[in-house]
Amino acid sequence: MFYGAVIVGGGSLIYFMVRYFPKRQVSTEVSELERELRNEQRRREEVERRLRSVQNTWSQRQRVSEKPPENKSSNLPKVTSGELLRNEQRRREEVERRLRALQNTGSQTQRKSEKPPENKSSNLPKVTSTAESEKGQLLGWGKIPENKSSNLPKVPSTAESEKGELFTFEVLTVNDSGKVTNRTQGSARQKIEDLGNGIKLEMVYIPGGSFIMGSPENEVERHSSESPQHKVTLQPFYMSKYPITQKQYQAIMGNNPSYFKGENRPVEKVSWNDATEFCQKLSQKSRKIYRLPSESQWEYACRAGTTTPFYFGETITSELVNYNGNYPYGNAPKGKYRGETTDVGIFPPNAFGLYDMQGNVYEWCQDVWHKNYNGAPTDGSAWETGGSSERVVRDGSWYSFSWDCRCASRYHYVAYYLYYVGFRVISPVSPF
Repeated sequence: MFYGAVIVGGGSLIYFMVRYFPKRQVSTEVSELERELRNEQRRREEVERRLRSVQNTWSQRQRVSEKPPENKSSNLPKVTSGELLRNEQRRREEVERRLRALQNTGSQTQRKSEKPPENKSSNLPKVTSTAESEKGQLLGWGKIPENKSSNLPKVPSTAESEKGELFTFEVLTVNDSGKVTNRTQGSARQKIEDLGNGIKLEMVYIPGGSFIMGSPENEVERHSSESPQHKVTLQPFYMSKYPITQKQYQAIMGNNPSYFKGENRPVEKVSWNDATEFCQKLSQKSRKIYRLPSESQWEYACRAGTTTPFYFGETITSELVNYNGNYPYGNAPKGKYRGETTDVGIFPPNAFGLYDMQGNVYEWCQDVWHKNYNGAPTDGSAWETGGSSERVVRDGSWYSFSWDCRCASRYHYVAYYLYYVGFRVISPVSPF
């Protein structure tokens, strides 16, 4: 019983004080308190006996009566027990107060001593504090549970916030006719690289994971170079939200070679060597690592968890992608052929928050060209051994047919500039 613990704890504390503090100062008070504690225990036992008697009498009356008589004071046993227990509580609090006064007297005596007395009774029971009694433990009610239903806003964890600032967007899904069948709210995190003069480079966090690279044999308009399908596992990385724009390229390289001018249009007419030089200069300026994506990083980022030919679904339309709309895919209708690049970010993104990953401009990858995936890396690294001297391009462009914009579609060019080839950059997570 709780009172027993209080008595034992109190007795132990008295023993400790009597043993290690000057007996002349506390012996009389100890004797009185010991008597009071014994009397308190007798009173507690008497209270418990009377409570049991009342409860037994009440239970017998309920069993004897077929219908409990109307009792306008049905809470009488509870009131009686409550009064008795409150009396016991007041007595216990008075004993505690006197014990604390005695303990304070002993503590002051101990501080005056040059050498603290050795405590050989470290395992003495702890006396219950008044604060604990206020929680309801005094009367055996148990500890009051903490309130875990706070309405305070959830603060993002440090690990999440370190990935960058949160942004939201709408993700669209279409059926094989190009009709939008689903709209969902997406979110991702990004970090901002300052290129100077108010020009920013937004780098989106791409979570690590595994995916099946390549296309299945029954995918319409596929090529043998997209085989065999194989599993690739990648670590997280950052990728530029858009293809590198003309104003971003100008800020780093000091020139703009593009045929279709517009500071927010993707830069084009850049060779693979130009793109890698941009990465080198950006790395030097920012003191971070920037480079072209590997081919597997590019496809993983493009798919964003999807397995369909396009990240929009089974097909695309010219309202979703800038491509040659005269050559639709599947059951989609013909659409626009714009015949030029468009500003980045005007078409819906994929589920990772990346824009223009299909159409607008082809994008250089780090890899050299291989005619298939036999022997390809499975860890997300670039494949730069063997193969030919040509480099891989992905994405499709404003000039491309619809099937050239598929997630798995891949082509190759010599490291030369073309007016429908641009690039985007990636950066590893650790140094960013």
